[in-house]
Amino acid sequence: MQWFSVDGDKTTVEAESRAQLHTWLIGYFKSWPSGRSELVTVDQAGPFLTVRERASWQNKAGQPTSQQAMAVYEIREDMIARGWSFPATRSQVGAKQFGFAAKIIGH
Repeated sequence: MQWFSVDGDKTTVEAESRAQLHTWLIGYFKSWPSGRSELVTVDQAGPFLTVRERASWQNKAGQPTSQQAMAVYEIREDMIARGWSFPATRSQVGAKQFGFAAKIIGH
């Protein structure tokens, strides 16, 4: 099992085993005891799942805070073989901001 973080043109190996990922996640949730995570969307293409995840927690002032991020999971033999996470954003990007895509595909 491998887990990668992707940011622009840089990819960082975050974990090279389930044990390493488990240890990292324990530390993450200990640092944010009010932290919760939910999958907002899940799509599948063969062995790959794309997900939009929403993480939420209370900030130091006690106010609810959340952010969203995309991830891709590669599933083999009913287990996650690899995962790639992308930078989180606090604002949800609207479809209008992606109008350039229609021009690229000729619409």
